[in-house]
Amino acid sequence: MPLERPQVAMLADAVQTRYDGPPPEGEAERVAPQAEPGKGAHARAVMRLLHAAAMGDYEAAGEVLADDVRFEILACNVTFPVRRAVGRAAMIEALKQNFPVVTDQQMELLAFVEDDTHCVMIHHESGRVVATGERYEGYGTFLFTFAGGRIVHLRNMAAARD
Repeated sequence: MPLERPQVAMLADAVQTRYDGPPPEGEAERVAPQAEPGKGAHARAVMRLLHAAAMGDYEAAGEVLADDVRFEILACNVTFPVRRAVGRAAMIEALKQNFPVVTDQQMELLAFVEDDTHCVMIHHESGRVVATGERYEGYGTFLFTFAGGRIVHLRNMAAARD
């Protein structure tokens, strides 16, 4: 039976396709962790992080993170166990704890922009909170800050849909 890819991994594909065109044949699964600066380099790093974390490959997710990365969930309509982390190991642990909190995720990329040091990703998301079974729906923004080809700061803000 083929492995079904989580919606977050498909969101990573949407970042790549919307921003840089479809990945070349055979390159969708592995993207260089320190892509050369230039158009699409940060998009590829974001794609790598989201895809690897969604697939449970936290070692690969860590490849695009700076040693002293900072992670913050500033506002969210779902209560995640880890809302702040500093350092690669702490952020990987946050991903391990936070990803299983929700299930049945449906995600749609609404916008993705990149400059020399930042990426902003806006998406619509719905799903179910595992602990309560409650459905959630809302809009989210991720702000990624880069230095040296790696993510040094990741901020997440989300709001529930009325």
